[in-house]
Order: sequence, then C-alpha cells, then structure tokens
Amino acid sequence: MTHGTAALSHPPERTCPRVVLAPPERNRMAGRDDLLRDVGDAVGSGAVSFVALGGTVGSGRSTLLDAVDEALRQQEHRTVRVRFTEVDRRTPYRAVHRVLAKLVACQHGRARERVEHLLGLTARLAEHADDELTACRLATALSSALAALGPLVVLLDDAHWADDASAALVPDLARRLVGTRCTLVATYRVHKGQKSAVLDAARRSGHALVRIVRRFTARHTAQALTDLLGAAPDAALNAELHRLSAGCPAWLASLAESYRDRGAVCFVDRRAVLRPDPAPIALSHPPLPAEEGTRRKVLRCLAVYDGVGRDALPLAARALGLSEQDVVDVVDDLVAAGVLTDRTGRFAVPAMALAVRAATGPFERRRIASVAVHAWWSGEIRGDDDVLADLLAEAGSLAGAPRAHRELLDRATDPRFAADPRVLRWSAAAASLARTRRQRARALARHCAAGVRHGRMREALGSSRELLSAGVPPLPEPERDVLALHHLLALAACDGRAELARIADGGAAWLPSGGAGRDALRAVAWCLLDRWADAAPELRRLRTADLEPELALWCRRFDATASVLLGTSPGPRGPESRSLLLAVGDGAELPDRGLDTALPDRVPRADLLQLQWSSGRWEEAMSTARQDLCAGSTDPDPVVAAFARSTAIRLLTALGRLGSARELAEQAPRASLAHVVDHAHATALRLLGETDESERLLRSALRNATAQGVVLGTEVLWADLARLQAGRGEHEAAERSLLRTERAAHRVGTGSAELESLIARAAVLGDRSSAQAAVELARRRRSPFECAVTFLRLVPTGLVTDRLLAEAYDLLGELGALLWRARLRKCMQEHRVSVPGRTAARSENDRLLAVLVAEALSNRQIAAVFSTTEKSVEARLTRMFARTGYRSRVELAAALLRRDFPLDDD
Repeated sequence: MTHGTAALSHPPERTCPRVVLAPPERNRMAGRDDLLRDVGDAVGSGAVSFVALGGTVGSGRSTLLDAVDEALRQQEHRTVRVRFTEVDRRTPYRAVHRVLAKLVACQHGRARERVEHLLGLTARLAEHADDELTACRLATALSSALAALGPLVVLLDDAHWADDASAALVPDLARRLVGTRCTLVATYRVHKGQKSAVLDAARRSGHALVRIVRRFTARHTAQALTDLLGAAPDAALNAELHRLSAGCPAWLASLAESYRDRGAVCFVDRRAVLRPDPAPIALSHPPLPAEEGTRRKVLRCLAVYDGVGRDALPLAARALGLSEQDVVDVVDDLVAAGVLTDRTGRFAVPAMALAVRAATGPFERRRIASVAVHAWWSGEIRGDDDVLADLLAEAGSLAGAPRAHRELLDRATDPRFAADPRVLRWSAAAASLARTRRQRARALARHCAAGVRHGRMREALGSSRELLSAGVPPLPEPERDVLALHHLLALAACDGRAELARIADGGAAWLPSGGAGRDALRAVAWCLLDRWADAAPELRRLRTADLEPELALWCRRFDATASVLLGTSPGPRGPESRSLLLAVGDGAELPDRGLDTALPDRVPRADLLQLQWSSGRWEEAMSTARQDLCAGSTDPDPVVAAFARSTAIRLLTALGRLGSARELAEQAPRASLAHVVDHAHATALRLLGETDESERLLRSALRNATAQGVVLGTEVLWADLARLQAGRGEHEAAERSLLRTERAAHRVGTGSAELESLIARAAVLGDRSSAQAAVELARRRRSPFECAVTFLRLVPTGLVTDRLLAEAYDLLGELGALLWRARLRKCMQEHRVSVPGRTAARSENDRLLAVLVAEALSNRQIAAVFSTTEKSVEARLTRMFARTGYRSRVELAAALLRRDFPLDDD
C-alpha cells in the first residue's frame, strides 16, 4: 500500500521540529491514521519537501487533506490551501498564480511585496510556458519565496487539474525546497488499475513521499460509522452502507447522516442498528459530481435505468433525442472520470444513482421511465421483470394506466414476491393507477398485507384505515376478513389501544354483522389488548369454525397461547405453537429446531432469537435481539414480544452489560406481560447488589400477573422468591413459595416450568432426588446456558459435585458469559474446587471489569458483581488504567465502543 521515502545523501541544512499528526478524537480517520502519521513525519523531517497523496474517485483524498490541515493548525503550523478545478488546466501557470494569490492574502510588508512581484511575473510568463530556461528561473524564484515564508505547508487539493506548465515545475521545486521549512502536500486522482506518471516521477525524485489513499474496507467503514453515528454499527447496517458507498468516505458520511435523520437507523444497546426493511431514503447533502449540460442529462437517465444493463444507453439516447454514439461518448468520459464503471451505465458508487435519481424532477423521472416501459412492451428490449416493475411504478400513468395497474398488481400479489419489500412500492403504485374503487381496494389491501409482512406497520395502517373508514370495503368476504386482521395487527403495533378496545367491544361499523368472522376478529382484538381471560372461551369455541386460513391461523396461535398463559389446559402443539414454545424455552420439543441454520430468512426474528439463545449462539442472538428491538412493537404478538425482550435482558446480563440490561428493562412497555420482563430485571438488580429492590420487583410482578389471571411466568417468580427466603433462613415462607411454584409449574405444563420447580425444591428442602432430576432434565433440554445455571443454582444445596461445577465452567466459557463465569469462579474457590487457567481467569476478570466500567456502574455496584469490596475494585481499576494507558472511564468506554480496547491479556 505504501512506498518508502528515499534518503538524501547529505543531511538537510535546516529542519523543523517533528510534527505528530493525529486526528481529533471527535473526527477519527478510519483507516487513515497511518497516513496522517506519515505526513506528519514528512512535514517535520526536512528531508521530504513534497508529499503526494493519490487515490481513485471517492477514496477520500480531500477528506484526508481536511484532517491534515486541521491537525497542522492545531499544532500552530501555518497552512495555505488551494483546491484546483478543471478550469485551471486551460491557462499556463494558472495553478501557480492561484497559489501565489492565496499567499498574498495572508502576507504583510516585504514578504507580501515579494509574492506580489512573483504573481505579476507568472501572469507575464504564460506566453513563454514552453521555454525551459523560463521555467527554471520561475522555479528558482518560487522556491526562494516559499522558503522565506517558512515554516509553511502548502496544501494542493485535486492537483491533477493543475495546468501542464505548473505541474512541470513540481519536481524542480521539490528538489529546491529540500532542507527548508516549506512542504508541499498535494492530492492526485489516479485511475483504478492504471499507473500515474505524476506519482511515479515523484517516487523517483528521492525528495517526495508518495502514499496511496484507498477506499474504505468493510472494517474501515465500521470504524468510520462508529464515529459518524456515535455507536458501533451492526453487521447489517455496516454491510448496507458499505455497499451503497462503495467505500467512498464522502458518500458514507452522507448516507450515515441520511439514515440517522430519517429514522432508518435506531440505537439499541449502544449500537446503531438498521431497521428491518426500511423505506427508501432520500440522501442529505449528497456529494454529487458537478456535471452540466448533456452529461447531467445522461446521468439522470442512467440513474432511472439503473439495473437495466446494456440497453440503458440506447434508451437514454431515445429519451434525450440524441444519437447513441453521442451517449456512448458521454458515458466514456464519465467512465474515465470514475463516475461510471463501464458502458452498461452502472454507477461506481451505488448511492450516487439514488441521489441523482432523487435530484431529477418527478415528471422527468416518469417520462424517462415510460420510454423504457414502452420499449419493453414492444419487445425492443428484454431484461429482468423486476426492473420492469420498478420502471412501471416510476412511470405511472405515462406508461398507460390500465396495463400498468394490471401488471403491477399481478406482481404485487404473486406469492413468489411475498418476502420482497418492493411489493409495498408496486402495490402503492397500482393503487394510484386504479380507475375504480374495487381496483383501488385490492391494491390497498395488498399494500396493507405487505406492510404487516415487512414490519412497516404505519404504512399498513394508513392503507387499512382508508379502506375501512368508508365502511365495508368492496372486497370479497375472505379478503375483507384478512384486511380487518391486518388492521388489528397494525393497530397493536402502532399503539392504537383505544381503537382496538372499540373493535373488541363490537363498536366498529366495518365489522361483519354476525358469524364466525366477527367473533374471531373480536377475539384477536382481546388478545392484542392482553384480555386473555375474555378471549380464551371464544377461541376454544372457534376451533372448529370455518374461517379464512390466515385468520384461522392467528386464532389457533392465540388459542394455544391463552391455554398456556392461563394454565387452563394443555393447548394445541401444532405449527402455530412454534413461537410460543420457543419463547417459553421449550424449543427442544420442536422436531425442526435446527431449521434456522438452513433457512434463517423464513424464521420470524423473535423465533430466531430464541433458537440462537437456547443453542448457545450468543453473538448471533445479540445481533438478532438488536434488530428485533429496533423493529419496536412491529411484532403483533404481545407474548412473543415480551419474551423476546426478556431474553435480550438475560443475554445482556450474562455478558456483563448490566447497565444496558437495566435500561432495556426500564424502557419496556408496561401493557403486555410486564411480569416476564420484570423477572429478568429483578435478576439484574440482584447481581448489582440491590437485593431489596429486586425482591420488591418480584412481588410486584406477581401481583400484576395475578390481576391479569396469567399463570405463565409466575413459576420463576415464586421459585426466585423461595430461594431468597431459604437463603435468609425463612423456612416456612420459603416452603409456601415453593408450593406456589409447584402449583404454577403444574398448570403451565412446560419443561422449563418443571425445571424451575425441581431446582426450587432442591434448594428449599435439600431434596437430593429433585436435584438429580433437575440435572437430568437440564441435560435433556440441550440448552448450554440453562444447564450451566442449573448446576450453579444447585450449589447451595451441597448436592452438586466438583465435576458438575467444572462442566458448568466450561459451558459458560464457550458462551462468553463473562458475568456468570466470574460468579462461578468465586463459588468454586469458596468450595475449594480448582479453577482451570489462572492467567486466563485473570484476563477474563479484566475484561469483565472493563465492560462494567463502560456500563457506567459505580464502584459499589462493581464490587457487588465481583462479590468483593469497593477498595478492591479501586485497586483493580488503578492497575488496569496503568496497564492500558487510559486516563478515565470515559476514554475506556470509548475504546470499548470502537473495539480498540486490548481485551486480551498481555
């Protein structure tokens, strides 16, 4: 990537103090820190008078020069910066003239007079640019003037636009400036795969430092996004913005700003997360090329035709009324400029196509798209039908409303495209082209269904409200039932509880006047309002009813959920119970439990989270949890959503992220199964040493669940309470809580509830057979974390062997459960069980300490986690700061955010 600087045979006469260039902390240069250091070394060496920074279009040369300029100014170095344009190539010595004009503006006295004299000289010498003697004299005079102005750094941006006469002076000028206190730093555009004569000559001169500025790699993109967004990006966001920006820093900055400001990025667990299936984003301040005339018109056509392929050029010629050769010539120029990749018209930076299209007026876009649609329909061109659908959506009525409506709606209703978010655009366009109320109703119903499918609930709600506000929509009865179902799901996701309550009570004019459909919709509304006791009898009655298939599926799903929630009877265990079984930790009962590894895109996100959590794939689980939380309340099933949040809190807790876990619990909606989230919250509080608050929350959660008539989730609350009471010696109270645990577990009837009951019985009564049964059941359930925690919870009973503790320690190590592993280490030491890997254990403690500090925990809270004293925590922190070089908790947290913290032991 870099090239060394040739050493001079003699030391320079004068040198500057060494310059250390480092970007400000608020504007770190991802992947550019080494280049900044190299430029700083060159500026301060005296041996190098010319620094050439080459890079392709979009590599961030100007951004790097901005950082160099800012860093030099912070060290009180005098800088002069000139940016050249294509106009500067037209007149000999124009580039030199512009530099001198900039210098005149910041000089005084004799120095100003000297530069003004040179300024006049360059104007007169323009007619003698081919005279070598004139050029030599000008280089001598120019180097003498620059040397006298030192210390000075002249920054020349886009120096490839400098006129030939000025460019020819550079080698001689660089040679004459060696040993002075003046340095030239210039950026040059180079073409991918081609050598640069300017840079090659600079390398051979022996007086220059040449560095290549490359586009961001995916890792550099992640670093830059961390600084731009103030949070580390998740994998999906990083991949998406890296693809759209093609590694170009300026485009990446525009994309990051646009995605953040328009809500396509949300911040969860101190991470920037891409919202699932975000709506199209309009870019803020895109760094578009300054193209005019025909070139700009061609670019606009190619942006609309993005994805068409080789037919894009003849289509552009037809749309603009030009010959195809004229368009080819323009495209060749744009390829040479690095704007396009080849004659297919593909943009070098995908985001540029989006920005150029957005900058084109709506009528112009429609006209350009209609040209392609008519050529497609006439058979003149062939291509991807998906591209045709996008062009139809763009062209609108200019393509011919009847046929366009029909083709768009056919594509939007094709089951093959159910998972494609473009269905929203196609169906919306079909609705706008509809000529009758029935046509518009079909298109809007499809748009609503696609919005629910892709989590864009507000868009779905807009379509359903338009149809239902006018009374019964002109759709067949089964389609009306599906539309009504989607309306209910969208209302639940958009906090429309008042409207849901009105529908549940039969107060909506569009509800069927009678029959099973009306009863089913009201029952679904009751479930979405957490009125499970009201819904359960109706759902049982509807088990044999003749319902529309999708409505019937939701009724069966909620029927199974109500049966388990209320502990009334074992509910059905068909495919509709999959999400519930995974949520309550009984995924091992599913015959296709490993389906997520083969077809992850077909598994709902909340289900995927539970599969990854229970199988020990925690890094994937954490990413899925962030995406699920980012989607907000778009999951219409309140039970699944509550358990997904609870799992995310438990996962953060196990990783030592107690501050994040507590914050996530406190932000949870209080309407849906709050006691499930409260249990995970209480665990985090207990680990933080807030035992009284933890117990208060357990009791409050039990009261709330009882008020709702819900049994599911109370077994773990009673079990925790029983263990707390037994630990304090309150045996009678512990036995009463144990009895309630066993009753609740029996009514719930899940394997996870049975395990909680066995562990509580062993802990409260010291029952060896219950402990053995708990160990055996935990093994059968095949969840690594559940196994390890089961063994750990049985330790106080004295019924756990050294072998089980060692097994639990290994399981937690494989999971990366820093917090629970540290707790288990302490437990093993207290029971005189050997802890393997003393050095590794110390390193793990340091990692956990760093995480806890970054979570903004107090020394008292950290001491509670480690079961030690605050004084011990202070000593550990002092040693860690000394070893890592960080001076404060803030610096340490920032390093962890950027993943710069040395987590491994030295």
